[in-house]
Amino acid sequence: MGIFSGQKIQVLTYHNRIELIPIKPMEQMKGSLKGICTDVDRDDDRV
Repeated sequence: MGIFSGQKIQVLTYHNRIELIPIKPMEQMKGSLKGICTDVDRDDDRV
């Protein structure tokens, strides 16, 4: 599962199951979304 002793996890309930999501430090997440498209269609009244 990739979970080790002392690691912080987030517990979510989704439908009829429990999901355990490991919380990773931001330093480890840097660059994980490289190449993602950040274009967002906005309403005309938004800046």
